[in-house]
Amino acid sequence: MNIIKSVLKKPFAWIVLLVLIGGVYAAINSDGVGFLARVGKENVPLTGEAAAVVNGKIVTKSRVEEMVEILKRVRQAKGRDIQKEEDIKEIKDQAIQEAINEALLLQYAEKQGIQIEEEKVETEYQNIISSFESPEAFQQEMKARNVTGEDVRESIALQLTMRELIDQYLKDKNTSVSDEEIKARYDIVSPQLENLPKFEEVKAQIEQTLQQEKMSQFVNELINRLRSEGTIEIVQQ
Repeated sequence: MNIIKSVLKKPFAWIVLLVLIGGVYAAINSDGVGFLARVGKENVPLTGEAAAVVNGKIVTKSRVEEMVEILKRVRQAKGRDIQKEEDIKEIKDQAIQEAINEALLLQYAEKQGIQIEEEKVETEYQNIISSFESPEAFQQEMKARNVTGEDVRESIALQLTMRELIDQYLKDKNTSVSDEEIKARYDIVSPQLENLPKFEEVKAQIEQTLQQEKMSQFVNELINRLRSEGTIEIVQQ
């Protein structure tokens, strides 16, 4: 089954945003409640109207509204304000750009021949169910979030597609971090933080952060290339 074509045809396939790579690299959350909270589309109006056109394919207003809701939840989780008019405008502007980036990456993934098997999607779906106290609790949470099993599976498929795409893209990229880079970052932050643990205690954490930054840089380069090579028209402002 070509999951990518399915996702491209269905504008309500949800993605859990991971801040790791500009909001577009998704990872399945083992916390089922947290997953559904970000999948939930109870505040999203259903419309197929175009917000943007990416290489001749429509990005719907509904997809942008989905992104708006996800970004609001991300900000709320960080304790950031989402009430001011300028905050809402910033979120909406970011949402349409994220939706465009997502469309570009999905189109690129399709060109690369990336396909996600239904068995993998179903395995992750069952893992999410098992994170609840019971299947009934899972059904209740879905109902509360206004999502269906199909919505959840589409979200999983999209996330697995993104993960596979980025893994393939990064496999020949150098994301390793030297001890000198790690120590340099430690020396930069140490004067700014009180009671900072000793270098050896936080070395692994700093290394992971630097690796993530390099991954983010490579993926953003891909997105920028796809943007420069593609045709993008924003209809909704």
